Amino acid sequence: MTVERSTGARPRRRAPWLGRLGALVAVLLAALAILLAPAPAFADARTEARAHFKKGMEAIAAGKYDDGIAELKVAYEISPHPNVLYNIARAHAEAGDLENAVANFRRYLESNPPDKDEIAAVVKNLEARLARQREAARAATVVTPDVPDAGP
Repeated sequence: MTVERSTGARPRRRAPWLGRLGALVAVLLAALAILLAPAPAFADARTEARAHFKKGMEAIAAGKYDDGIAELKVAYEISPHPNVLYNIARAHAEAGDLENAVANFRRYLESNPPDKDEIAAVVKNLEARLARQREAARAATVVTPDVPDAGP
């Protein structure tokens, strides 16, 4: 038969705050992991946006405005940056789509860029060109009646 001897020591109990501290540390570590996790995704998104931007600018340089504008729009959806709007507006202007050029230059101006005065002047000029084009189109649609010659 074995006899257990008591040492007289009390059983060790954990301090109640230690359990809470451990839980707090675990929560903080989880939060830190969550905050750091999107970094690669953000970098991937920026890389993807840059690739679309580059592809769009190359298409525009080659005169493929529709393709280039489409790529720039994708880049802007991924990473909305005012400079992309500026390039979309320029591409529309170069393609002769003045209405979309004005609309995108206005969106660019909403970002309060450092060249806002210069771009505001560009918008004013484009709007004047649009007005002249509309007036010319109206004048071209006016039908002049055929007047018979009153010749001898």
